[in-house]
Amino acid sequence: MDCVTTLIGISVDGEAKVGVVGKYFSETEPGKYKWDPKCYFGSADYPHLFCVDYENGSKVEEVKPKTTGDSSK
Repeated sequence: MDCVTTLIGISVDGEAKVGVVGKYFSETEPGKYKWDPKCYFGSADYPHLFCVDYENGSKVEEVKPKTTGDSSK
């Protein structure tokens, strides 16, 4: 099990508007996982990414997306 997620996307007239990803486990070491529920969400009209950390009192924080260095995507 490399990852377990839930992905929801909403589009209007074929244009992406809102996305939500639920990530429930994090890898502590190769092949070992722990329960670490987080929900990431963002809006195409307000280009910021946020995270709800359920293990930390459901605190909402803005996060910086990880990049691959490929700006064409």
